[in-house]
Amino acid sequence: MTALPLSARLASSLDTLTRPLRRRRAYAQLSTLDDRMLTDIGLNRVDVDDMRRMW
Repeated sequence: MTALPLSARLASSLDTLTRPLRRRRAYAQLSTLDDRMLTDIGLNRVDVDDMRRMW
């Protein structure tokens, strides 16, 4: 097993740190959509609420 270069480890750490922020933003954006708009993208309100609980 080879060690990852420093840049790859930093990128991975940065991704780990920013993931919750990206998820909160996605949830906030989806929460602003009405039911018809959610249906247009293949989701419904329950899906959005379930995403919040899973994250």
